[in-house]
Amino acid sequence: MTDFKYDPKEVTQLDEVVVTEKKKSRTEMINEAYNATLSSSPFSKRVYRDSITGGETFSAIELLTRIPGVWVTGTYPNQKVSLPGDPKSTAGGTNAAVLVDGIWSDFTFLQSLRAAEVSFIDVTWGSDGAIFGSRGGAGVISIYTEKGLRIDGIPEDYPGVINTKIPGFNKVPEFYAPNYSIQQKEHEKPDYRSTLFWEPVILLKNNGSNQLEFFTGDNPGKYLIQVEGLTDDGIPVSKIIEMEVNASN
Repeated sequence: MTDFKYDPKEVTQLDEVVVTEKKKSRTEMINEAYNATLSSSPFSKRVYRDSITGGETFSAIELLTRIPGVWVTGTYPNQKVSLPGDPKSTAGGTNAAVLVDGIWSDFTFLQSLRAAEVSFIDVTWGSDGAIFGSRGGAGVISIYTEKGLRIDGIPEDYPGVINTKIPGFNKVPEFYAPNYSIQQKEHEKPDYRSTLFWEPVILLKNNGSNQLEFFTGDNPGKYLIQVEGLTDDGIPVSKIIEMEVNASN
């Protein structure tokens, strides 16, 4: 509204629009994303990892035990799988093909996966596997990983695992601060900044005669000044003081 008031030629004011929509469930978003981009083929059975209580502690193969007709034997990471109609399927010589996020893989990779890495698994057998050609003759196990599809954008937490994000290094951008000593039309707009001054690198003089100048905004009230730094000897220093901006300033 402020921009429209001072720059009516540069800003287009639109009428209010209310959009009403039902929030999609995680399952619906997964189905739409994968059916559109990876596999549009029919599948015999599908199992979602987050639909199983405590499923994040399983191996990926153990999720298959929730599918009727699929047999899993052995212990991680040497488990074996038998699909319906293929009683000879084993970890050592399975004829079932394996897909990981739409890319052909092998059974050894499936054995190494933990359930926490999996979003859901499709299992295809019988006539449903005809779309895969000769590779799907003995069935197909299609794994879709959390890495391949991150619906929430938020990493999940698991017991005993610490998630750490390292931001790395980047060049600090220049902090915007208006210069009201020079008259400009844009300075007629109200200044409602909550942060008035920020400077990452300040070298102070030893004699104590240091001065920093900046312009305040149009919001009167109390502001905090926080100073952090290092001495020449590498000793960290920190200080917080209060500053008040009067309406007459």
